[in-house]
Amino acid sequence: MLGTTLDDRETIDQIVLRRQALASVEAAEAADLLDYVDHARTTGEEHGGVAQGRRRADAAVHELSLALKLPVPTVERQVARARRLRTQLPTVWQAWHDGHLATTTVEAIDRAARRLTRPESFGLLDDVAVDRVGTLTPGQAVRWLDRWVDRTEPDAAADRPKAAFADRSVTLRPAGDSMTRLTAVLSAADAAAIMQSLTGAAHAFPASDPRTIDQARADLLADTLLNRKTGGLGYQAVIGITVPLSSLMGFSDAPGERQTGPRPSPPTSSAKP
Repeated sequence: MLGTTLDDRETIDQIVLRRQALASVEAAEAADLLDYVDHARTTGEEHGGVAQGRRRADAAVHELSLALKLPVPTVERQVARARRLRTQLPTVWQAWHDGHLATTTVEAIDRAARRLTRPESFGLLDDVAVDRVGTLTPGQAVRWLDRWVDRTEPDAAADRPKAAFADRSVTLRPAGDSMTRLTAVLSAADAAAIMQSLTGAAHAFPASDPRTIDQARADLLADTLLNRKTGGLGYQAVIGITVPLSSLMGFSDAPGERQTGPRPSPPTSSAKP
């Protein structure tokens, strides 16, 4: 086994120092973004009240978006995160500025903080976060923080999934060369079921099919959602309206109810899409 030379150790130390410096610079940038938007808000409020302050803050966010070439929602999220960290997690905020926490770790801590419901919990998180997650990988940090939140606020465990479910979404991001990344944020159960269905259907293709498992899953997903006849998972959604007979006869104003369920698709060929 090759030993680590002095030059090797110096190189590693230099890399670590640069990563710490990068985290410090990113923290300073976050502080500047927050200060710029808050100054615009304060100036507006002094001249025209709360409404004018809000308009000035929105204008400042758009100015930053143009200058940094970032989408407006991205700038808004960065400003909101900086405000939460500075006001609710001052120890984490300072550790980020000192380069002791990587930006990805700070983002994980902020994600955990947004799951908290009691004001005193923020102080508890601020007390332990730096020491406990500062040496962990981002994935390890997320898992530790999730467990910490569940232990600290066990009574809110039932409500957190409901709040998280409200943030479900589907987004598009260009991937270049006429390709696009389609991302869905779903419940864990739905996501696992969809992935299992795609994987099972992909494995059912004949051995002569030249596609990789990832390519087959992608084709099946597109075929199913677009109701293509040559592919898909073998079912399609059926939406119907059930109306009470009394309403149809004019004796009642009871509304109809929408019902959705799967319906088997006609047998299809195993030919490639």
